[in-house]
Amino acid sequence: MDERGILESILQFTHSPMWRTPVDNFIDERCALFTDDEEMKVEQTEVHMQFRKITDDILSKYVKELGITLEDALNAVVNSMDTASQTNRLGKKFMQEIFYIEDFPTFHKMMVRRNIELDILAQCEISQKRENSGAKTANDEEEAMRLAIEASLNDEEKTRRLMELEDLQLQEALALSIAAEHERARNTFEKISQEAVEEAKVVGKAAAEETKLKKLTAAEEEKEKTIVKLEERALEVRQQAMLQRLTATMVVEPTPVAPKKEAPAPAPAKAPAESKPAATAAKAPTAPPAVPPGPLSRGRPIMPSLHTDHGADSGKKFGFSKLPTHQPSFKQLEATMAKGIAGASSAGGGAAGAGAASSKVEDEELARRAEHMRKQRELILQKNRESREEELRNYMNTKTTNPADSSVGRVERHMTLDLAQRLRNDILDETKK
Repeated sequence: MDERGILESILQFTHSPMWRTPVDNFIDERCALFTDDEEMKVEQTEVHMQFRKITDDILSKYVKELGITLEDALNAVVNSMDTASQTNRLGKKFMQEIFYIEDFPTFHKMMVRRNIELDILAQCEISQKRENSGAKTANDEEEAMRLAIEASLNDEEKTRRLMELEDLQLQEALALSIAAEHERARNTFEKISQEAVEEAKVVGKAAAEETKLKKLTAAEEEKEKTIVKLEERALEVRQQAMLQRLTATMVVEPTPVAPKKEAPAPAPAKAPAESKPAATAAKAPTAPPAVPPGPLSRGRPIMPSLHTDHGADSGKKFGFSKLPTHQPSFKQLEATMAKGIAGASSAGGGAAGAGAASSKVEDEELARRAEHMRKQRELILQKNRESREEELRNYMNTKTTNPADSSVGRVERHMTLDLAQRLRNDILDETKK
């Protein structure tokens, strides 16, 4: 099987119930531990390690059935990234799955986003029962999400959760972009090192090392500048979205936000983002430090491992104190933007006070609501598990219809419908851009 066939087979597999059922069940059952704040919990890192293990086990078993090694599969993905053909797009799709598995910040944002989605679904179910409208509950989760959005327009709590979901989607997109930039830079570092080996044969080791250090410095600066731009643009978009949401729910008249230089963005928890490239330039980097690979890497550091050397850059390494990002949390951004709007309006203080007074709820009522939400989420999780298990059984029954087929024949047959549908969706998405 050629590299294109390997890549298409793996992508088809990651869209099939054999992958999605255990992975989605794992995410749904454990995402409640993840909230949008800067402090990380040890339990979250343990969940991430468990996620890495189950995905590694599932994918390893599948490629073994294909008759190839996981190294062959990963090489096909990496090689696809160097082309401008359709395999490049397919490779990028699978790399996104890798980022969720190997990169904790990306995994964290995905889990927070799913946690909020389940809360919205639960709130929708509760509202429907409370209204006792007798309307038939949607069986499709996407339809349920649509109904949740419509039903939440006049509900303050659900409206705020929708704001948080929108903000988390932006943060998740940023995390994926940063992870992709780190991977691009890592590939550049490897290429520079390989070129230095060949150059040393011509100009000598000393001259080759000097050239190598200059190239590595430039590549590191380019990476940091790109990440800073991504961070700044993401914060700008988040502020604009938050402003629109807040002014739509406040009684006060909307007031244009201050120019970007005066925008009330919270200061980074550590060193300012713009100082990173300067600090990097002051100290010429050596070859990238050896990082223990994640379970899917098989010797190739696709993404930084959880076991990053503690002697590395403390601003970027994985730790147990703060997430490695300069973005404020949703609560921080909401408080800052709301304060700016209220301060710009003479009626802002009274409106804010009235809102605070109206939002006070007795502790017993809060506890009752929390328990109700918990039970409703359990019902949703049970429904999702049953639906996924049924889909998996149907898929496996179809897969075993003709056991006499060869492994490659089975893969090609089952790849057809799912891949055709996915490629059709890709084409439709491209035409909308």
